[in-house]
Amino acid sequence: NELVGEVQGRSLLDALGSNANTAKKIVMMNGSPTDPNAKQFKEGALSELNGKVTIAASYDTTDWKPENAQANMAKAIGQIGAGNIAGVYSANDGMAGGVIKALKAAGVTSLPPVTGQDAELDAVQRVVAGEQYMSVYKSYPDEAEAAAQMAVSKVQGKDIQFDALTEDKVDSPTTKNIPAKLVQVSALTRKTIKDTVVADGIYTVDDICTAKFKAQC
Repeated sequence: NELVGEVQGRSLLDALGSNANTAKKIVMMNGSPTDPNAKQFKEGALSELNGKVTIAASYDTTDWKPENAQANMAKAIGQIGAGNIAGVYSANDGMAGGVIKALKAAGVTSLPPVTGQDAELDAVQRVVAGEQYMSVYKSYPDEAEAAAQMAVSKVQGKDIQFDALTEDKVDSPTTKNIPAKLVQVSALTRKTIKDTVVADGIYTVDDICTAKFKAQC
């Protein structure tokens, strides 16, 4: 989870390029305060962003709801000014959609870079259209293969706790050093769509390039 946040933070800095400095104001749209995963995403992002940009507003978004993210973003725009927001860290794609709606409602035509996570189809299409800068893609085929291998090993009576299948360790809120298989994540941007979700068979080009997005495709 920390790596997801780091990838999001680094991608936002990449999008800002030479404009990444403490004069640039960033809004953080974090996940639900009741979700321990959200805290880890946030910590990972802050490890990249702190000292490099100014975090002008930060919200822990109730229930991860896009409409709550939209309301939070509208509040941030009112406080900071739409033209003073250089970028938005959004912890997932659903909230990124809410953030973008708020920016458009405020009359912003040249959208700042907005991050996301989960590579949802709507988000991939927003990336194609230039509305959302990136999403974090997790290789679902790799996750599924690792889970299936573990299931087979368990059925065969093997102790996967000490197996090469679980060479990593993770902590939960209640348990430490849980045997795990951590799958690498990657930044999905306009340049990497074909190499990620299309290459893995998650979506086809036709799924992404519907009539609304034909021109951008």
